[in-house]
Amino acid sequence: MRIFTGKPASPGIAIGPVFLFKSQIATLKTYSIEDPAAEYKRLEDALVKVKTDLGNLVEKLKSDGLVEEAEIFEAHIAITEDPELL
Repeated sequence: MRIFTGKPASPGIAIGPVFLFKSQIATLKTYSIEDPAAEYKRLEDALVKVKTDLGNLVEKLKSDGLVEEAEIFEAHIAITEDPELL
């Protein structure tokens, strides 16, 4: 049996399953951009795809009667259409 110690939320003894959280540091890849115009086009194309996918999801949610949930994704669509994003 392994024994774990930590900072309790309240005094006493706890016996049961443990969830051991190990933090990880994300590694980010860096790229050199040789053609900024091509990268901007890729971004625009990705935004069009995202809007299409979100639009399809909104329609499905509405057809399933989940109007409030659909409104969440309509807000996401609005974010993709914000000129300040670009």
